[in-house]
Amino acid sequence: MAIAVQALTGLQYLSLLVTAGLLLCRVTVARGRDAAQALGSVAAVRRTRVLASAAALTSVALMVAAAIDVAGWSRWTAGIIPQQLAAAVLVGTGSLIVVVAGGARRPVPTLAGALLGLLGPALTGHSVSVGPRPLMLVVDVGHLLAGAFWTGGLIGTVAVIAALRSDGTAEEAVVVIRRFSSAALVSVLVLAVSGGLMTVLILDAPAALVTTGWGRALLLKLSVVGVAVGLAAWNRTRLLPAIATADAPWERLLRIMRREAVLLLGVLVVTGVLVNLSPHESPPGGALGNGQSPVGAQETMPIAASGVGGPGEPGAPRMAP
Repeated sequence: MAIAVQALTGLQYLSLLVTAGLLLCRVTVARGRDAAQALGSVAAVRRTRVLASAAALTSVALMVAAAIDVAGWSRWTAGIIPQQLAAAVLVGTGSLIVVVAGGARRPVPTLAGALLGLLGPALTGHSVSVGPRPLMLVVDVGHLLAGAFWTGGLIGTVAVIAALRSDGTAEEAVVVIRRFSSAALVSVLVLAVSGGLMTVLILDAPAALVTTGWGRALLLKLSVVGVAVGLAAWNRTRLLPAIATADAPWERLLRIMRREAVLLLGVLVVTGVLVNLSPHESPPGGALGNGQSPVGAQETMPIAASGVGGPGEPGAPRMAP
């Protein structure tokens, strides 16, 4: 069950963040006619709908898994947790709006649905189990939004630039990459501040970073993020200034951006494991000897430093071990 929950969690974050990020890219970065067409093609709309559907299905599956962990297979409906149900409703409703609204062809209503779904994970994680709860919830949502833009926005920008380059519209490609670079810098700063704040609020002590499975997984995730930030910094300082020249290094720029995107998707895979671990010390020989939380309180932050609600804390949601 634990491996299945981790896989479902990773898939949920991937689908939610990439969907929202692609639509944020369409609204904030790909505003020109040709750029908008690149993200509004039939194939692009189909992929967005598939991602939204995957988010809804994984949210329901995680709710069922949590209910089974509470009440068992035979009476799982009696174990449905209000937070999990609310999260599934938000994700499902948001995904339905994305599917019906038509993807990037109608970006405003579709983005509204994607952002609604993005709120779902915040109802099942440390925002409801670690205080001060209002602060945690605000920081949590901000972190999700910034992570969505960096991940999905990067993927969308790569697709737009590749399409514009093949059509010979290099001038619009320059505008797109500069817009994304500026917005992505803000996103990374938001991720760093919000992630650091949540880590301080969640961890019992700095030593937990190396003495708990959650801390070690977090360090692994931050290491991957660090490499991605390094690639982004190289593009911004070395390649971006040269893109308006006659011999602009477009192929090299796109190659590094694709590698950055792969790293960020890898972060989501690590998150699928991280969110189901406890940030607290396990008692020797106790129920936490395997390093997992008995309530499986779920982390909501897929990009930078973040955490989960502690086992046994009031309001902590229960997930499959």
